Amino acid sequence: MAVATRQGPFAFDALSVTAHVTEKSSGSFILGHLDENNRFIPRFVGRSEADVRGELLFQLRLGKKCNAFTFRYASSPHQAFEQQCMDFHECGGCASLDNARHPSRPSHTKWECPICGLAFL
Repeated sequence: MAVATRQGPFAFDALSVTAHVTEKSSGSFILGHLDENNRFIPRFVGRSEADVRGELLFQLRLGKKCNAFTFRYASSPHQAFEQQCMDFHECGGCASLDNARHPSRPSHTKWECPICGLAFL
């Protein structure tokens, strides 16, 4: 499955999310911070199986303490899951992120992580 191009980083606020994430689509995202050298530092990876913009706005309402985000659209929920898994491993997993555990697959699927082969529920 082809991986979509990551877009951003952008400011993590409602105006920026709405301006940059224009399609209602499945996708994955990374929340983080821009450091003093304007480098993006990942803190949390996530996905949406149907509406990545809606999920980013939900994360804002949860009060995630991040000032920037990146995202990728996905052609399917399965691709969004695989992108989130790849982001999770690329960003250092639980040791570096605020994610409590590896991304979970939807319970009605048998999807496995394309990096480590795990299939958490």
